[in-house]
Amino acid sequence: MELEFSWEENEYIKTVQKASFADDILLADVRIKFLTKCVPERTRLSLGINMTDIFSTWSPQTGYDRGLHSDMNKLRQTSRSASWAPIKTIINAEGQNRLTVAVRDFKTPMAVLSGISEEDAKLCIDIDFFTAPTEAREEYSTVIRIDMRKVPFYRSVSDVREWWMDGRKIYVPEAAKEPIYSTWYGFHQNLEPQKLLEECRIASELGMKTIIIDDGWHTANADRGYAFCGDWEPEDAKVGSMSELTKKIHDMGMKVMLWYSVPFVGRNSAVWDKFKGMYLDSEDKQWCRLDPRFPQVREYLIDLYKSAVMDWGIDGLKLDFIDSFELFDESIEPREGQDIVSLEDAIERLLGDALNELRSIDPDICIEFRQSYIGPLMQTYGNMLRVSDCPGDAMTNRLGSVDLRLTSGACPVHSDPLMWHKEDSAESAARQFLNVIFAVPQISVRLEDMSDEQRRMLRFYLDFWRRNRDILLDGELVPEGPEQNYSLVSSCRNGEGIAVIYGNAVYECSRRLRKLTLINSGSGKAVYVHFEHGCGTGKITVYGCTGNIISNGEAEGKGTLRTDVPLCGMAVIEFVRSAKSTCHDVDKSYQ
Repeated sequence: MELEFSWEENEYIKTVQKASFADDILLADVRIKFLTKCVPERTRLSLGINMTDIFSTWSPQTGYDRGLHSDMNKLRQTSRSASWAPIKTIINAEGQNRLTVAVRDFKTPMAVLSGISEEDAKLCIDIDFFTAPTEAREEYSTVIRIDMRKVPFYRSVSDVREWWMDGRKIYVPEAAKEPIYSTWYGFHQNLEPQKLLEECRIASELGMKTIIIDDGWHTANADRGYAFCGDWEPEDAKVGSMSELTKKIHDMGMKVMLWYSVPFVGRNSAVWDKFKGMYLDSEDKQWCRLDPRFPQVREYLIDLYKSAVMDWGIDGLKLDFIDSFELFDESIEPREGQDIVSLEDAIERLLGDALNELRSIDPDICIEFRQSYIGPLMQTYGNMLRVSDCPGDAMTNRLGSVDLRLTSGACPVHSDPLMWHKEDSAESAARQFLNVIFAVPQISVRLEDMSDEQRRMLRFYLDFWRRNRDILLDGELVPEGPEQNYSLVSSCRNGEGIAVIYGNAVYECSRRLRKLTLINSGSGKAVYVHFEHGCGTGKITVYGCTGNIISNGEAEGKGTLRTDVPLCGMAVIEFVRSAKSTCHDVDKSYQ
């Protein structure tokens, strides 16, 4: 595949130097030297390839739009420190990588665009640097990684993530990998202390280990919006004494996390006037965004979070809307009192200082971030990455959780909290769960209002998830059919595999497994698996979505196996092996 580089002409002096090219991976040094020290304007580097054997695109921001687009209407993904990541993957119809372009710069505001030229049938990828003002500079340099290997697209993406992290490890507390109860969809801002305690009692019995007390704990108002944000004092009618509430929840064996809308200060807060002249946007609104380039802003926010942990015994923080730190006309020019010029540097300083202070109090502190602030820089400061809000939307939750898994590495990915109507069927509620089963499930329904069938379903699948967490979260994830919103997703680890069929796909089992679980989250009444290698004879047990046994029998682990599985139920096959077989024989690829 032949690549063409070109710069958009302007007054800058630029050079591109090919640093290395091996195994179909090109590392290109990009160096831009400006004629004078300046705040750079947008400048574009373009890559062109022939349109051969390409079918769809992927990026962390893609969502449902995975088409190739025309060069008249290019597909655009953005990236900066607090939003997304600079990567674009072009995929063929078999799910193989054809071209992955990634930039080793997570802070500079940039955009990656792609489109097909009608005139010459070429695919053009543009990288726009400096799409928002940064600090003045004389030069800029970075490295672009261009992967042209014909490997599964998810492997190319995960390899980029390793290249980005460059050996850096992320500490993940155990609580970050446990199911969570969230108050948001179940309560919104209408919190009540006794109701919260009753929900925690049920949640704990079902296997949830943490509660996130979301928006509403800090205000008597329940009109949504953020006009009452900023003071962050517990509202007595909503939570009572926060330290007492936390202790009672701890006594049930659960941890407590609190929600904060990090940038927002409302006009109805006591601190509104304190920060006048230190907001990023116009002060004629009901709430504004703090400017972290001011040291007073960073100090105030960090002190809030430290106090919550020390005074109330909080175990973690849901730090929301970090991607809302943005420059507006009012804040582009530097202002007196700022000690950091770049907004991107200030965001990093705020999060870095906050995490250091919090970990000095509690080394196992949990910090949840939410799409879109999920890139490699953000993963340095958060240890829970959550799918953006998609209430009741199982497919969007699946897309978000799988996409996040591809770039998250060891950092746990959490679902958007699951919700369903109290009158819905157990199968329909189970579909919500199964679409995020390869992430940490968060639940946000009124547990006391669930039907008996819904409760049995939730207990069954939470128990299954916790028993198989190492496979679901730490196994080798294989998402198939990216252009079909992932029609089948599987994960294998240490000789055991779990596959969830979301469409009418056949699971192609390429491993010799000792145990295989097939889950039917599609629309058919049967699931199919084709064994590339013989797995022997197996005992098969089919379960309904509430854990009831439908049937028992034997299955042959060779050729193509069809088995009837009810909607949102599962078939568990445990293979019997000869005395000569060992675990090493079962799955050599994991050694």
